[in-house]
Formats: sequence, structure tokens, C-alpha cells
Amino acid sequence: MAGRRYDQGRVKEYWQHVWDREDVYEFDDDTEDPTYVLGMFPYTSGNLHMGHVRNYTITDAYARYRRMQGEEVLTPMGWDAFGLPAENAAYERRTDPRAWTQLCIDRMREGMESLGFGYDWSREIRTCDAEYYRWNQYFFREFYEAGLVEYEAATVNWCPDCETVLADAQVVEVSDADPHDGDPFDGTEVCWRCETPVDRRELDQWFFTITDYAEELLDGLDDLEGWPESVREIQRNWIGKQEGARVAFDVEHAGDGVDEVDVFTTRLDTIAGATYLAVSPEHDLAGALAQSHEDVAAFIEAATAEADDDDAAARSTTSPRRSSWNPRRMTVTPGTGTTPTRASRSRSPTKEC
Repeated sequence: MAGRRYDQGRVKEYWQHVWDREDVYEFDDDTEDPTYVLGMFPYTSGNLHMGHVRNYTITDAYARYRRMQGEEVLTPMGWDAFGLPAENAAYERRTDPRAWTQLCIDRMREGMESLGFGYDWSREIRTCDAEYYRWNQYFFREFYEAGLVEYEAATVNWCPDCETVLADAQVVEVSDADPHDGDPFDGTEVCWRCETPVDRRELDQWFFTITDYAEELLDGLDDLEGWPESVREIQRNWIGKQEGARVAFDVEHAGDGVDEVDVFTTRLDTIAGATYLAVSPEHDLAGALAQSHEDVAAFIEAATAEADDDDAAARSTTSPRRSSWNPRRMTVTPGTGTTPTRASRSRSPTKEC
């Protein structure tokens, strides 16, 4: 025995062949009480890295542990392969998105198989397959028929080079270690992929009215056993429930059919003390006034151009249905874009769901 050497590659290849031949990890549909272990589907970037190895090794170890306890375990694998990232990746390489995505999937699957992960590959899912995303279309139709989607205009981040909308997380600020080099792009918000300066534009798009379920989501957080309180508190803050009242202020001579402005306040008892009303640059009242006041139009244009990351967060987080924002850091009332203010008091209402 002293002269024998353990050949890890040979042993691994043999046993993986046996597992594949015997369908060791293929799940029986007739199982009555299965254990479902799912790691998040990876984006098809083309190559496995150590982050993949770490994540899926942990999942695989847990699944194997449950099998050793005598449980029937289903561990599938799929690919987050649909949409803008795949299209952009193919665009950069001047190739077809489907061909590029399939090549990446084949390469990554080969890597996972070589690592010996215990997946039921017969249940492999590709989110770019019509057989999969047709269900997205089905659910959207169901939401539409139930009145849970709305089609509205909203301000978005736009990359003129990629010709696509960017999430706030995909907009980065150019910085330079040398503040004296005169680089005109220092401090500019650019696309994370191509570093083209980002525009703001208004586009029509669909919104899910998930605020209809805000109360149910909030109450359900108390039933999440094992979740850290810090995580649940983050979710509560995201839902952002506040109790208050909406109040309509009459407006005269604004034009464009704007004759009143709705505001939300948590202090209805002090609303009589409001001395002026602040509105966000994208509010209908601001747009109506800009048509007849050049100074208002100039301010709206300048304020919009100076929007920064803090303003992006203010317009995108707490009110999923629709939020209004002000590039000059004004605290706004979600859904109204207005803030009632008293000259003797600086506190403004925060966001509500």
C-alpha cells in the first residue's frame, strides 16, 4: 500500500461516471414528502469563478447532508439567461445573443459537472427558453386582468450608447485620484458598462401595484422565523408604512387644467399652519407653471441635470407604485411630489407606501 498513490482526478472521473449512469441525483416525481434545496440561478457570464464555487459548494453540501439523513432531495439547476445583460454581452462581442448565451451555459455546466455537484440535470431551466418565459407572459396577463398593473410615464436613467434603461445601481460616478488634471468627466454619472454619460428621460412603462399588498407584507414579517431582526427591519423600512391623511390644496392661475394639488401629511392637526407648498420638478403643477414662466422652466432643467445618487434613491426605493423626486434634495411625499411646509418648522414628512 505504501507504493500506491491516490489519483484524485481518476477517482473523481470514475465516481461521477457512476453517479451519472445510475441517475443518483434524478428525482422521483412520486416522492410524497420531498426536500427542496435550491441555489440561486447564476447569470450566464461564461466562466465559473470562485464565487460560484463557494456558493454552490455550500448548497451542495447541505443537500448531501439531507440525503444522508434519509430524505429524498430535489436539487435543480437553471440559468438566469434572459434580458438585457445577455443582449449587452452579445452586442459587445458582435454576436447573436442566443448563440452567445448557449455557449456560456455549455461552458458553465461543464464546469459544474466537473466539480461533482449533485444536481438533477433533467430539470435544467433556461430562462431564455420560450417554454419558460411564456409563464412570465401568462402571469403578467393575469395581473393585468386583475387590475394590478398600470401603464404610466416615469423618469429613468438612459444610456445613449447602449440605448437602454439603467437601474440606479448601474449608474456610477466617475472619480479621479488627481483633482487637478482637468478631466471634464470627473463627478459625472456614467453607465457602468461603457462609461457613457447618463441622461434622464421620461418613458412610458408598466408598474406593478404591489402597494395593494403592503399591509399583508408588513404583517407577514413577524411570522418569518429564523430571519435576523435587522433584515426584517430593512423590509419594514422599504415598505415604509405611515399613517396620515391626504389633503387637497386649491391652486389658482396655474394653467394646463391644474386646479388643486394633493399632499400627504402625518400631522393633519397642524396643517392649518402651512405657509407654502413645495413641489418636485416633475410634478404636474411645475410643468404647468413652466409653460408660462421661463425662470421655472430653467430651474426644472437645471435641477434635473444635477440629480445625484441620493436623489436616485429617493425616487426608487420606498414607493414601488410611483415616487416623485427632487434633484435639489427636497423631501417629497410619495405619489404626490409635494411637501406642505411651515416657515417656523423645518421638519418634513417622510415617505409613505
